[in-house]
Formats: sequence, C-alpha cells, structure tokens
Amino acid sequence: MKIVRNHIIVLVLLFASAFVGIHAQNINHPTTAQQESKRIRKVAERPDRIITRKRPLPLKNIITAGIWIDFAVAFDYEEKGSSASSPVEISSAEQLAYLAQLVNDGNNFAGKHFKLTADINLAGREWIPIGKFGDADNDDTFRFCGSFQGGGHKIANLTITDGGDYTGLFGVCGAGALIENVHLVDYYVIGQMSVGGLIGELIGGAVAGCSVSGYIVASHEYVGGLVGVNGGKITNSSSSAEVYGNSNDTGGLVGVNGDVFPGTIDNCIAEGKVTGYWNVGGLAGRNADVISNSRATGIVEGEDWVGGLVGWTDKGIIESCYASGEVIGFFDVGGLVGFNGYMGSTVKIANSSASGIVTGYGPGNHCIGGLAGYSGGIIINSHATGVVDGESTVGGLVGDHGGKTYNSYATGAVHGYFDTGGLVGHHRLSIEQQVLIENCWSSGKVTGYRARNYGIGGLAGYSGGTIIRSFSTSDTSGEDTVGGLVGEQEGEIIDCFATGPVTARITGGGLVGWNWGTIENSFAAGHVNSRRNGGGFIGQNQDKGAIVTNAYFDRQATSQTRGAGVNNNEQNSLILPLTTEEFKNGELPIGFDASIWEAKSGEYPRLRTGE
Repeated sequence: MKIVRNHIIVLVLLFASAFVGIHAQNINHPTTAQQESKRIRKVAERPDRIITRKRPLPLKNIITAGIWIDFAVAFDYEEKGSSASSPVEISSAEQLAYLAQLVNDGNNFAGKHFKLTADINLAGREWIPIGKFGDADNDDTFRFCGSFQGGGHKIANLTITDGGDYTGLFGVCGAGALIENVHLVDYYVIGQMSVGGLIGELIGGAVAGCSVSGYIVASHEYVGGLVGVNGGKITNSSSSAEVYGNSNDTGGLVGVNGDVFPGTIDNCIAEGKVTGYWNVGGLAGRNADVISNSRATGIVEGEDWVGGLVGWTDKGIIESCYASGEVIGFFDVGGLVGFNGYMGSTVKIANSSASGIVTGYGPGNHCIGGLAGYSGGIIINSHATGVVDGESTVGGLVGDHGGKTYNSYATGAVHGYFDTGGLVGHHRLSIEQQVLIENCWSSGKVTGYRARNYGIGGLAGYSGGTIIRSFSTSDTSGEDTVGGLVGEQEGEIIDCFATGPVTARITGGGLVGWNWGTIENSFAAGHVNSRRNGGGFIGQNQDKGAIVTNAYFDRQATSQTRGAGVNNNEQNSLILPLTTEEFKNGELPIGFDASIWEAKSGEYPRLRTGE
C-alpha cells in the first residue's frame, strides 16, 4: 500500500478543521477543569480559522520538446554489471533514458551495478523517472534496486514539467538500491506527491555523497530537495534547491524521514529556501526516525508546524543538529523544530541548536520558540540564540512546553504579548505527569508589547510545571504580571534565582510576578520597578496554596523593601531581605543546600554545575 495510506484521513481532517472545528494533529488539547489555571488560563490551542491554503503554484515557463525515453539508446547490461569493478557504463542522456525504460518495464536490476562515466545534460526534453511504485509496499518489480555510481559527474537541467506521484531522477528506489556520488544541477521538477530532485521515494535503499540544486514544486505532499519520502539511509548529502510544497511535509532535503519504513539522515546539509503549509522544515518536513549531525541554513516559511530543521517530529531523535535560517509561521513555529512530540513522549532533541530569527506572523499567532514551537518530548544539552517575535506563548527556547528540558539555554531577545519568557513561553500545568525544566538558564532581553500584555518572565512567561536548579539574567519588562524568573506561576520553583532587572506597571517581582504555587530555596537580586504591587521577590503572593520557604531578595539591588508587593499568605510565606554585602559574604543563605549551591566571597550564590 502506498504512503498515502496514513494521510488520506489526515488530509480530510485537516481540510475539515477549517470548517467544522476538527483539530488536525492537535497537540494542544483543552485542559480539564482540574487542570485549569486558577485564573482560568488555558494552554494555547490551534485556532479554528478558515485559511485560503491553495495559492497558485510558482511555476516557470519552461517548454520541452518530446520526452527522453523516446530517444533511448540501448546498452549491454547482460554481460556487465555483476560487480562494482565491472559496472554497466552510462555516458549519455539517451543511455540514461534507456535505463528508465528498462526499469519501468519491470527490470529492477537488484544486484546490478551501473556507473556514470560522463557529465550529462538533460535540457530540452521531458524526463520520465527511473522506477515507479508497483502494486504494494513490498513489491520491488518496477523499482530500481541496483547500484548507481555517479562517479562525481553532474546531471544538468533535469526537467519534469508535468510529473505525477513519485517524481525525480529516480521515481522509486527499493531494497538494496544504492545511489552514490550523483550531482544534479539546475533541475526543474514539478510533481504531485512523493517528489524529490534525486528520488521520489526511497524504500529500504541508501543515498550517499549526493547533491542537488534547482527548483522543485509539489502540488500535493511529501516533497524534498533530494528525496520526497525517505524510507532508507541518507548520508553525506546536500541540497541547495528551492522547494515549494502545496500541502503537507515539505523539506529542504527530505519531505518525510521514516514513517512506514525506517529512515535515517546523517551528516547532511540543506541550504535552499523552503515554502509550504503544514509540517515544513529546512531539512525535513516531518521526521519519524533519526536525524543526526546535520544542518539547515535556508529561510523556512509555512503555516503550522514550521521549523528551521524539521517541521514535525512525533517519534525518533534529532541529535547534534543545527539550523540558522529565518523561520516564519503561524502556529508551532521553532528555530529548529516546529513540533517536538506529544506531551510525555520520548521524542528527543539532543546536543542541538538554532540561531535564526523566528517570527510568528498573522493575528493570533502562537507557540513560537527559538528552538521549538511546541515540545512535549525531551530536550537535552541544546540552545537557541536567535531573536524570537510572536504574540502569545513565545519563548527563547520553546514556545509551549509540555515535556522535559535539561541542561539547555536561550540567549536571544524575545518579544510577545501573552505568556512570553526568555526560555519558555508557557510551561504547562499537568496533573498526569511532571512537566520539568532542570538546569536551564536564559539571558536574552524579554519584552511584552501592546497594551495589557501579561505573563512576562525572564525564564518562563507562565509556569504550571516544575522548575529546578535554573536561573535567568534577562532584562524583563511588561505591563502586568512580570517576573525576573517567571511571570505567573502555580507550579514548583526549587533552587532557582534571577538577577536581571524587572520593569512592570502592575505586579512585578524580582523572581515571580504572580505566585499561586510553591517556591523553595531561591533568591532574586535584580532591580524591580513596578508602579503597583512591586516586590523584591514576588509581585503578588496569592492565597493559601502559595507557599514560599527559604526565599531571599537583595533589598539594595532590587530597590524594594518588601519581599512581596501583596502577600495574601504571610503565615506560610517568609521572604527575607539581605544586603548585597550579606549575599556576597561567601556564605550560603540559611536553607540552601551546599551540594546544590556554592558561595564565593564577592559573588552572589550560584548553582553548582555538577563537576
């Protein structure tokens, strides 16, 4: 069964969502009554909005005269090709067309070896891809399953102006196929589904040391500069193609990695501009397996689930990867990944980073993050440094955070209107499982814009989860509910600190703007300027559930005499003032664990790094 098997339903739901309110790929489920914030704050949900998705395809006026397969010239493939040392040699466009004719007639050439011995120019005539799908997933009858060695030669001006499904130099490559050291330059490929410059769909084979450049358009889904759908292994390859997809799964290198068949990408590069709608990524539109040691540098633009490297990943891992291109989208938009796994999943981003500008466009855009737009999986040892600009649920690392993040940081400036933070915008409240930030920090300037912005924090705009051993030095400013670490929090903050300045009109605190939850073993030392409800540690401590222990603030540095501007639970919230000298005397404040904190004379206490 073809790869459309899992996506016909998805497409129906996606288009229906604009009209009847069905949430396609809805990772932002409405909260239960038990989970709702005390201020009835809900997590950001994908809006039901009507979008005119189909724009005119950006086609070029290229005219071809005939098709190459009609000019095929035969070669001897029976006496040669049994070994790599004695390959069938191909030296002309006409011979390459003969290979396409043979494979499409049912010769898959499993175990056969072919080698390109000269550069080839395919200009002027329409190309018919080598290989097609067949009748079932495991039917290799019409797929190319042999070895094709490019020898470093170039194939120029590949032209497909009226392609269907499974479109590229090769339409479909099956089990055992190896495409190596082939370089496509200046191609122009138009197709429908499973469209790639080199291969439309790779099932069980491998691509190594290949490169492509050109222009590619798919009227439907699964389009990539190199491969449309990767169900094999791609290594040491690159694409500088400009890629345009008119539906789901559009990527600079690969449209879909993994899915029905395992797929891996290692040590690859994508540099071209990528434009699509859902699941749009600089390297891969959608990932379901492993991407490692790879990078993307091109501009990426889409609607929902848009990432500098990957648009959507719901299983697998992204390891040691990097993205630097500008990313633009409406919902779940990230500098590296748009969507990183459902809440509680084991999907992982590890040892990776993003540095591009990330921008949410259009009224109501949300879940915008420097590394990930939404993350319900795991992020470890990763960082983001680019500027992030959006409306709601905006974070320097993650916009909407429902998973676990360890040993990570963000340094880029962040601008938002609602739930905006230097590291995460919205750190979710979850009864079912722990949502965690541990050993993380932020330093970028955080600014709430527009009148009545609120939930602005140096580390997190809103936190309903747990934050442990983390800190912020961000300069944080906004209208209402502004904190040096967290704007509004109803979870747990343990062993944390904030030293950046805080500016608010209403309810500003050195550590937290508005507290409904638990804070332990923490301090604040940044200047606080709040016209109302200003406190050196908390702007407003709300009710009996807001419990604060072993809390300190620098009354000189914060310019505040009260730990809490408004304290509705004084009996359970003891916030103590210290002078700057007392903070820096080389001794830890009472209650601070020396295995977690360290004190040096002349410095504020700091968290141990585990050395």
